[in-house]
Amino acid sequence: MYYKIWLFILIFSSHFLSAQNNTKIKSIILKKDILTDIQNNSITFLEDKSSNYSIQKVDSLFKNTNTKTLKKANANFYITPSSYWFRFEVKIQNENQKDNWLLKMDYALLDEIELYYQDKNKAWRVKKTGDIYPFSSKEVKDKAFLLKLPFYDDKIHLFYVRIKTNSVFQVPFSFEQADLYFQNILGEEVFLFTLTGVFLTLIFYNLFLFFVLKDFSYLLYVFFVTSCAFLMTGIIGHNAQYIFYNNAFLAEFTIIPVSCLFFFFLVWFTQQFLHIKRYSKTLNWGLQSIKLLLLVNTFFYCLTFQTALANRILHILILIGVFVLFVTIIFALYKKIPHCFYFAIAFLFPVIGTFVYMLKLTNFLPHTHMTTHASRTALALQGIFFSFALANKYRTIKNKLLETRKNQNEKLELKVKERTNEIEGLYQEVQTQNEELQQSQEEILAQREFIQGKNKELQIQNTKINSSIQAALLIQQAILPYKQKKDTLLKEYFDIFLPKDTVSGDFYWLNEINDKIFLAVIDCTGHGVSGAFMTMIANSLLDKIIRIQNIYEPAKILEHLHQDIKIMLRQDETNNTNGTDMSIFTIENNNNHTYNITFAGAKNGLFYVNNQNKKVQYISGTRKGIGGQQNENTHFEQISFVLEKGSYLYLSTDGFLDQNNEQRKKVGMKKFVSLLEHIANLPKIEEQKEYLLDYLQNHTKNTTQRDDICVIGVKLT
Repeated sequence: MYYKIWLFILIFSSHFLSAQNNTKIKSIILKKDILTDIQNNSITFLEDKSSNYSIQKVDSLFKNTNTKTLKKANANFYITPSSYWFRFEVKIQNENQKDNWLLKMDYALLDEIELYYQDKNKAWRVKKTGDIYPFSSKEVKDKAFLLKLPFYDDKIHLFYVRIKTNSVFQVPFSFEQADLYFQNILGEEVFLFTLTGVFLTLIFYNLFLFFVLKDFSYLLYVFFVTSCAFLMTGIIGHNAQYIFYNNAFLAEFTIIPVSCLFFFFLVWFTQQFLHIKRYSKTLNWGLQSIKLLLLVNTFFYCLTFQTALANRILHILILIGVFVLFVTIIFALYKKIPHCFYFAIAFLFPVIGTFVYMLKLTNFLPHTHMTTHASRTALALQGIFFSFALANKYRTIKNKLLETRKNQNEKLELKVKERTNEIEGLYQEVQTQNEELQQSQEEILAQREFIQGKNKELQIQNTKINSSIQAALLIQQAILPYKQKKDTLLKEYFDIFLPKDTVSGDFYWLNEINDKIFLAVIDCTGHGVSGAFMTMIANSLLDKIIRIQNIYEPAKILEHLHQDIKIMLRQDETNNTNGTDMSIFTIENNNNHTYNITFAGAKNGLFYVNNQNKKVQYISGTRKGIGGQQNENTHFEQISFVLEKGSYLYLSTDGFLDQNNEQRKKVGMKKFVSLLEHIANLPKIEEQKEYLLDYLQNHTKNTTQRDDICVIGVKLT
């Protein structure tokens, strides 16, 4: 891939260096038993920007206009939408060899190649090849583009070659004798297959190490080598020859995505191996950006098939990416990042290989297998040194583990010696203690019989206590409103009543007096048995205040309940602080689809949802409890308002809001209001209860209930 960087620079310079005005065109003479490259000034060319010139027009243009000549055997024009026509004259020295000469263009990324020649009757004929045609249609089955040159005698023959491609326009022209070519190509094929074998060995070896060591760097390296090998075989033509034999589209289409992925995995491997994110956020951001742009270019090409534009973007990204990679390598060496030495050496091989390949293109070095495939050999050597870097990393980790294990063994041996000495001392103590234990055993046996007797007594007492608590539960359930009463007075409602223990310190009170429905939720001090006693007291006092004393205003009910609890528990004399938090409201039907609501609260509030806007409103109670030592100058506030039919009223003790989850986070007021806003939109009130219970169950998963829970919801119907 690195050779494209040099090629990018080389093509622009070579384009102007190789193009000269036509002065005197030399004919190409094909001699016996030798391979002949095209000599200087032996071939002329012109540009067909519209790509629709006919052979007759081209022949006329070459005769009547000044054309340019190639200074060397390679035509390089980078990426161009134009077609190029090349003209050359060829003469064979030995007429017996007229069927044995091939025109070779050893660059697999040429889309369309057309060879025009005249038959004996001076009529123009054409042969076609290129990577848009399947390999099976080639006249000569080889990875390079080979066309047989038709000669009818030993006179000079005129040939035109039209070439068009969406990739980099590079055409290395040469003439080959067919029999000698296929003899010499065997060595090159062996060399290329050896390189492929090196890549496959690296792939399987490092894939094995990935499964053994579970190190992601090895997997990224496998992806890098795989894409590198696939790209290399695609550029030299082996993909079209062996993989996509009858599918020219795939052979051409895969080059750009694989090129992007090759560089993508190289960048990612560099990031992962050198831990760039840990050492430099700026370099890591730059490498991440290059990776992202490579993926975008890949998807852009796959969606649009704009080969030329995708190629230009790819070359720009590679130029920028290689610069950033070299900066990264220098930074790694400067920071002495572990294992970066082999990694840095690995990057030198593509530079050297590309430089050799460039010198070969400029004819400073001979055209041999080594110079032709210098960049590919360099990539293989880079892969090998990347493997050395990974192996060095593995050895370092292994040595650290061995050193750590050695230190641990030494510490363990020291501890074993210390423990042995301790055990010997303890052994003597144990022998002394055994004698004492034998003397104590008889005492223990006697105590055991005594404890067993006490256990039986405790079991009997526990049974009695449980029976008493169950009886208390029945009594407490009796004071709660029964279902028929709730169905008659509230009609559409739900109640959630979850005691922390068997009996509860929470309860609710419901009655209808003089067309007023009274509903109260009370949270007594404590829970369990102590809380249950307070519920009995509060329930009896509420009955007395409302049903006997005929006090119907919620604020006055709270005032009387406060005074009665203080009197009943003699709190001024005994400093007893037991009491309750309470919220109470009355409902009066106006017979016009509206209801009067009157509310008062002692440290407890009222939630309601108006049928018009479906927003939860909250009325906080007075910051004064019932019973205990309270500020007597504070009086309970009473609020009255009107709600429409279909509105909701909600009362709750603090048990639901204070319940914590596994992270000790409470439900809280904000979340409780959010839950009420959600359930207010549910069509059935039974669904509201199920939703709250489901949320509570999920919230309290793996925790215990911390307080009694009581929540009442009523729909005005």
